[in-house]
Amino acid sequence: EEDGEVVGLSWVHPRGPVATIGPIAVDPRAQGRGIGRRLLERAIELGGRGVPQVRLVHESFNSQALGLYLHAGFRVVAPLLDLELPPGAALPPPSAPRTVVLRPPTSDDRVRLVARDARAFGAPRPQNVDLYLTRGRALVAESATTLAGYAFGIGFRGTGYVGSASADDPGLLLALVVTLAAELSARGVAVRTLVPAADRRLVDGLAAAGFRVFRACHYMARGGGTAPPPNYVLMNGDMM
Repeated sequence: EEDGEVVGLSWVHPRGPVATIGPIAVDPRAQGRGIGRRLLERAIELGGRGVPQVRLVHESFNSQALGLYLHAGFRVVAPLLDLELPPGAALPPPSAPRTVVLRPPTSDDRVRLVARDARAFGAPRPQNVDLYLTRGRALVAESATTLAGYAFGIGFRGTGYVGSASADDPGLLLALVVTLAAELSARGVAVRTLVPAADRRLVDGLAAAGFRVFRACHYMARGGGTAPPPNYVLMNGDMM
């Protein structure tokens, strides 16, 4: 804040052993004065005190911000693709294994969903799960009595977002994402999802369904941390 005017902001999301940062934004009129660096340092201080890993997602085109993050100790651990499906797109019917049922979750699924999401993300985030269960959309994939996968989706400011999502195999993950994207797209909104670029089966499957590249990103971490786990779609919003 300068002279009573907000010139920059940053979001910090502490979640036990993992903290996520972003977005960080600085008013164009105030750029070049070190405000972004100070916001990042403060975000690391607030979210990363005693935390083994701090994460963020960086838009690949922004070389200036990349230098800032690298200087602060972050490293690129994986390339990401932010994919977008046009509004009202006609998606092909998803193909899930015959032994798996895709259905909306019930209240009895919450504990399993929180646990499954925590395994994929690296830390529990029950508040996020509750947000999707109460205000968004969710699908679970069940094989007999086993939770074989899930997908979350939500609409925000005229755009639908799918993620996080996780499944036991890549074909099931694709079926979950496409099914939920079709529901959101039918409402007349564009749908976006954030996926690891190295997951060629998922990327190719979504491209065949009509998704296109909206932007390329870097998944970055400070401290420990590796690339996102297999068969996983990141959560938009907090970008993790």
